[in-house]
Formats: sequence, C-alpha cells, structure tokens
Amino acid sequence: MTLPPPISLVSLGIRPFCGSLLFTEISEVSLELLVAALSSDDEPHAATDISMVPAAAMALDGMTGLLDFVSIGTNDLIQYLIAVDRINQEVAHMYDPCHPAVIRTLNLIIQTAHKRGKKVSICGELASDSKMLPLLLGLEIDALSVTPRMFLRVKNNIRNLNFETCSDLAQAALLMGSSEDIRNLIEQNKNEDS
Repeated sequence: MTLPPPISLVSLGIRPFCGSLLFTEISEVSLELLVAALSSDDEPHAATDISMVPAAAMALDGMTGLLDFVSIGTNDLIQYLIAVDRINQEVAHMYDPCHPAVIRTLNLIIQTAHKRGKKVSICGELASDSKMLPLLLGLEIDALSVTPRMFLRVKNNIRNLNFETCSDLAQAALLMGSSEDIRNLIEQNKNEDS
C-alpha cells in the first residue's frame, strides 16, 4: 500500500503564526485533509481557526476538536458578513461593526468555542475600539489582540468596566434589530459609565 504524498499545510490555507497554525481559509479545508496534514509529521501543532469568513463561523462546531483556540479576524469577518469592501472609498462608509449580524456571529463563534472548552481571541480594529470593549467583554471574549501602541489604553479601559454591566449590554445588543439601536445602546452605556 502506498501512502499519498505529504499534504502542504500552506496549500490548505494554513500558515504558521507565532508557533501556532492559523487556518485562514478553513471554510475550504476538508477535515480529512486537515487531519492527514496535521498527523503527517511528529511535530506538535498549536492549531487555531482565524474566523474571517462567515462559513468558518457556521462550521466551527465541526472543527473545534482539531483546534487549540479560536481567533476571530474581525476586519475581514465584518467585511464579508455585510458585503462591504472597507478599502473601497465608494462603500467604505457602510462598513459597520455594530450590524446585528456581526454581533450575533461574534456571539455564535464565542459560544460555540466555549461549549467545546476553547478560548477565543479577537484581532483586528474592533479589539482596540474603546466603545466596543464593553460589548466584546459582555460576549465573554477571552483575549484581545491589539497593537503595542494601543495596549495600555485598552488595558485601562478594561479596568474601568464592570462585567455584569458588560454582560447586560451584550444581551440587550443581541436582541436588537438595527445597527443604529446597537450604537445608541453602546453610547448610552458609555455615558452611564462616565
């Protein structure tokens, strides 16, 4: 019996990142191929899913057994969820992290990962957005990936937050049907904390 040739992790949309493997295109990766690729050598791999495409979020429950943790790439996830190219000046103004689909998808990813005992981090501009921090913490995000320049500001903002208030904010936002309502809720919460 001849074994198939080794599978390149890069060809599966997987690349090394800080000692971990990032599944950047996991929606297109066959789980069988992934298992074969990860078991084709004796190297231990810390594996994570960068949920940047809606399909990865929807299929996460079937992949968590292969992952050590989940990282949500919010810039691209938001762009793909609401079909807005944030770099295109003609439509960039429509890029909306407060869109109900974004909030619900973040919640879905976090809850799915937590049910399987996996930690979830958020990277992208959203992780440094002080207005959004209470909502992210209320959704029970485990870690934020921010630039060194933003680290102290984010840390200080988090220290001034009350988890129960953040949780209430997140639960209310999940029930809202418009971006405007969610933005108003966040602004109201910010004013009450001031």
